[in-house]
Amino acid sequence: MSFSTESLSRIKKYIVIIFAIIIGSIFLLSLLPDSPIPKVLMSIFKAIQNLDIITSSFIITILHIIAVPFMIPTTPITIVAGIMFGTVLGTIVSTIGCTIGAIIVFYITRFVVLETINEYINKNENLKLMQLIVKENGAIFITLLRVSPVFPFPIINYILPPVVDFTQYAIGTLIGLIPCNFVVVYFSASMTNITEVFSSNGMSGGALVMMIITTVISVSLIIGITYYVKSKLNELKKNQNNSSSDDRLITKEEEEENEEES
Repeated sequence: MSFSTESLSRIKKYIVIIFAIIIGSIFLLSLLPDSPIPKVLMSIFKAIQNLDIITSSFIITILHIIAVPFMIPTTPITIVAGIMFGTVLGTIVSTIGCTIGAIIVFYITRFVVLETINEYINKNENLKLMQLIVKENGAIFITLLRVSPVFPFPIINYILPPVVDFTQYAIGTLIGLIPCNFVVVYFSASMTNITEVFSSNGMSGGALVMMIITTVISVSLIIGITYYVKSKLNELKKNQNNSSSDDRLITKEEEEENEEES
């Protein structure tokens, strides 16, 4: 039994729609006042925490991998990783999981939903501009996009594969995810001792200074990178507008010359 290109394209669109409905339903259900989803997740995470460190870290990695292609927010899982494993192992586990998940998305985009993604991007000027910048700058700009919170991780996963090769995508994603996951894991790891802040003794001076310094550096980096990325987008948009104006001017001049000749 063979399918035409049009039929395969239609099937792919239906698959995307079904996945979107499932994910949206789960998300909306979790927002209900008496939703069982948060309780179920809490029970699962507690059960994982009681396992040995190798098994639990493997499971948390797998959860990250599964969440990324389905565009499920990974931050709650990363927070759990920080609480369970501490800053170093938590960062490693969450970064590896998210990177593998993003690589899976790369192949899904290239071989399953490429047509649908291109149609969506062609309707959005900002996404088209972003693709152009990434195409010119490669892994460096991919890294910056991963760090900046302005551009959601799930959307970036799907709009990059059409214009970059695998190596640039994988390296840029891995490097960009490390600082993001580190910040989340660092503060979630501190949550296990957060009661120290409100205790009679309070948090130790060194720990408090370290937390303040980390916060300031992290926020400054994120703001700086976000500003740079947005300025590059605005610069490219301005150049494109100028180019379009020049093209229109040249066309008008040519028309006038043709009229004079005739």
